Amino acid sequence: MAIVERGQEALAAVAAEFSLTELQIRVLRYLYRSGPTPIGVLAEYLGNDPSTLTTFVDRLEQGKHVERQSDPDDRRVKRIALTKDGVSTVEDLRDQLAEVAPVSKLTMTQLRQLRTLLVEIA
Repeated sequence: MAIVERGQEALAAVAAEFSLTELQIRVLRYLYRSGPTPIGVLAEYLGNDPSTLTTFVDRLEQGKHVERQSDPDDRRVKRIALTKDGVSTVEDLRDQLAEVAPVSKLTMTQLRQLRTLLVEIA
C-alpha cells in the first residue's frame, strides 16, 4: 500500500508542478499511448459522459496540450489529439514520474506482459 500512496503523492506533486490535474495527466498519457481518440471513447475510458468532457477538453486545448481533429472516416466525429507541446509535456511527465514509479515508462503492451508475469509468480 505504501508504494501506491507514494505513487499517488508523486503524481499529485508532478501535476501541481505542471499546473495540471491528475485527471488531465491521465488523459494526456492515454492520448500519448493511443493516438487521436474520439471524445466518446475518451469519456468511456474516464467513466464520464461525453458532454461533460467538453469543458475539460477546452482547458487542455487552451493550454496547447491537445487539439480537436475531424475523423477522416466520419466528419461528425471529433478526435482529441496531442499537440507537439502535449507530447513534450507527457514525455517530461514520464521522465519525472519514472524517478518514483519506474513502471510509468512502460507501454501498455509491456504493462500487460508485466501483469502476466506477476500473476504467474504469485
